[in-house]
Amino acid sequence: MRIKNLLFVGLFFVLAQTFAQTDLHVADTIDKQFTNILETSNNFQGHKVVKTYKITDLQKFKRTQIGELEERISGLNEEIKNQNEELDRNKKELNDLEAELNHVNQTKDELSLLGMSISKGAYQKIMIGIIIVLILILVVLVYRFRNSKVITQTARKNLDDTEREFEEYRQKALETQQRLGRELQDERNRNSSFKS
Repeated sequence: MRIKNLLFVGLFFVLAQTFAQTDLHVADTIDKQFTNILETSNNFQGHKVVKTYKITDLQKFKRTQIGELEERISGLNEEIKNQNEELDRNKKELNDLEAELNHVNQTKDELSLLGMSISKGAYQKIMIGIIIVLILILVVLVYRFRNSKVITQTARKNLDDTEREFEEYRQKALETQQRLGRELQDERNRNSSFKS
């Protein structure tokens, strides 16, 4: 019975670790470790005897991988924050340039730029070129922000799905454990009734 409990606990940790991974490579590595544990374990009366240190090593590996994934998510969140700040700065810069352009439109036809006399049309073309460059930069930043946001949302969704699946597995495991406990108690009761 002790072997069954040990095997059940080991199986629980391994499956919990497998479901907690959002990276397929990590899940594959854990699957390989689980297969290795089962292949290298001894058989005892139709049960696998799993060495405790192997389960502990697998659990440490799982913690390490989850930590790395959490760091990646944190890094992506920081990157999104930085991109939002940069986007706000660029929007402010764009608004400032547009205000400056409107002011220039209200001035004389000839402007002095760096000590040179320039026509209003040429000045407007320069400003429009700057605005276009800024808009292109803004478009690139918005694209990167949206891409990062999609990645973050996907990671959060995968994490939510994994947590939900883990909770379902935990409930099933608890029900199985309770059922097995009841069956064990029934067998004990039968054995004690046979003895008396």
